[in-house]
Amino acid sequence: MKKILIVLLSLAMAVCCFTACSDKEFQNLKFENAEAVYNGQPKTLTVAGAPEKAEIAYSYTDASGSEVQQAVNPGTYTVTATVKLKGYKTAVLTASLKINTLSFGDGVVYENFTQSFTGGAINVERATGLPEGASARYQIFNSEGQEVSEAVSVGRYTVKLTVSKTGYTDFEKTVELNIIPSDFAPDSITMTDKSAVYDGT
Repeated sequence: MKKILIVLLSLAMAVCCFTACSDKEFQNLKFENAEAVYNGQPKTLTVAGAPEKAEIAYSYTDASGSEVQQAVNPGTYTVTATVKLKGYKTAVLTASLKINTLSFGDGVVYENFTQSFTGGAINVERATGLPEGASARYQIFNSEGQEVSEAVSVGRYTVKLTVSKTGYTDFEKTVELNIIPSDFAPDSITMTDKSAVYDGT
């Protein structure tokens, strides 16, 4: 009886070994690196060359090593594809997916400007061509390079503009603001004689 059990066990092991060893390797699978441009929509990679009935599961890992449901935001992702089909050995493939940021291009315009002294803060928020949904930050620096909250006094200032928007590379530009004294034309000032009688007040 003991010999029979040993024989049966040996046969079972042989069958398992034959089944495992007989699984075929996938041929002609291709899973290649790719790049895409951010547009707010998920980006994917696809295994090519898999048999029609193969089951393929994809997983995405961001640059920090965290698994994410989808690749949407700019950055580099590692994509893992697991290919399964009965009669074939499971194949695990990896590829890189890079989502590039957009550029504001030449649409944003911000140039040097001169303003006469008014006694109040000069408005520096003069950039044009800002895309919808973008945020603009203006930083003002005096002639000594110190950041100030506003430009009021006569003198030269530099203003740094930073435009930000999700999926875009920040746009930065520094311009010069020159506040000059107000023009008073002496001929425009008229003085007239006036007399009065002293009344003690």
